[in-house]
Amino acid sequence: MVFDVSEERVSVRRNYAVMDEGYYFREAQRCRELAATAPDSKVARRWNKLADEYAILADELAAHIHHRPPMLRQPQQVQQQQSKRM
Repeated sequence: MVFDVSEERVSVRRNYAVMDEGYYFREAQRCRELAATAPDSKVARRWNKLADEYAILADELAAHIHHRPPMLRQPQQVQQQQSKRM
C-alpha cells in the first residue's frame, strides 16, 4: 500500500491557511481582560496562561502565513532550555 504524502500536505496547508490569526489574538486579549477582573489570583493565573497559549497559537499561525519564524515560544520549550542550563 502506497501513501501519497504530497496530497495530504496540500489539504492540510489549505485548511491551515483558512484560519484567521486575528481570532487567536482577540481570544488572547479577551482572556487577559478576564484575568484582570478575576475574583482571585489562582483564577487570574489560569486566564493569563490561557491568554499566553492563544498568543502563541496566533504567532505560529501568523509565522506560517507570512513565511517567517515564530517570535513566541511554547512555555514548555523555555522550561526545557532552562533545565538544560542548570
